[in-house]
Amino acid sequence: MSNTNSSSELAQQSQQLRSFFLFIKAKRMLVIVMILLGIGLGLVYSLTKKPVYTSSLSFTLQEESKMGGGGGLLSLASSFGLDVGGASGLFSGDNIEQVFKSRKILERTLFQPYQGSTKTYGDKLSELMKINSTSESEISITSKNIRLRDSVVSVIYKYLGAGYLEIGKPDKKYDIYEITFKGTDETFAKTFVQELVNQVAIFYTETKTKKAKQNVDVLQKRVDSIHNAIGDLIYQKANLSDANLNPIFQKVKVPEQKRQVDLTALGAGYGELLKNLELSKYTLLKETPLFQIIDEPKFPLKKKTYSLITYALLGGFVFFILSIGLLIAIKIYNSLKQFLNN
Repeated sequence: MSNTNSSSELAQQSQQLRSFFLFIKAKRMLVIVMILLGIGLGLVYSLTKKPVYTSSLSFTLQEESKMGGGGGLLSLASSFGLDVGGASGLFSGDNIEQVFKSRKILERTLFQPYQGSTKTYGDKLSELMKINSTSESEISITSKNIRLRDSVVSVIYKYLGAGYLEIGKPDKKYDIYEITFKGTDETFAKTFVQELVNQVAIFYTETKTKKAKQNVDVLQKRVDSIHNAIGDLIYQKANLSDANLNPIFQKVKVPEQKRQVDLTALGAGYGELLKNLELSKYTLLKETPLFQIIDEPKFPLKKKTYSLITYALLGGFVFFILSIGLLIAIKIYNSLKQFLNN
């Protein structure tokens, strides 16, 4: 009995499958039209879609502490209790990748003038992204409407984070980073990557050398102040000497001798300050990092085009699947309708 039921079910399924193929055959013109429509849309897409240019720049971050050196001057600095080693922290390890992706660096780059024009990189990118205002004219990244401007920056930030801007290490064994930007404007793609790296380098240098530069500025002011004081004392001592060319009493020499004592004390302090100033300048130089560019983007950039044949075949295949799905839906609908009527 079970064998009979199984044979009956198999025959029924075969009949349904045959009926479905006959239904598709009867509607083959619809399938053909859908395939042709897909091919046409694929051709239109490939012809109208702008090519995508890829701009890549690789660099390494060199710091004095990593490069070594210093010799006797480094030992001298240590003897004065000064730490002239390179600082880590914000830019250590893979943190540099997050700095490139930060909104702060993006804003600094977007507000830079684009190729010496009145437009900024943000304005140009807004044009390429076709960001338009619904209330005024075209949105400018330099708009005085801060709320509107920040909203545009947010859109651009999300856009770049969606795979258009990437930063990483091609090889984890080496401290070589590569930043890649993809865009539809070849010139913009090239210069945007370069400007972004430039802004990171400036920010990096400002951050790493802030404390050392403050020390140099303070010491320089003290050195200048003592230098001026020494000059005044020398002038006063000379005036006293000229006023007492033939002194009868020794006490008239006292003011001059006091000036000499002051000069000796200031001279000793001046010498120590000069040493500390030079050591601070060395510290500043040592903590100043260097962005060493390895490979810069060059024209012509790598271009991704859209093949006519590929997109025509893809469009035809997608619409073939859609037509089959549509026919299945129609067949199911007709079967349910017939079942309900019975």
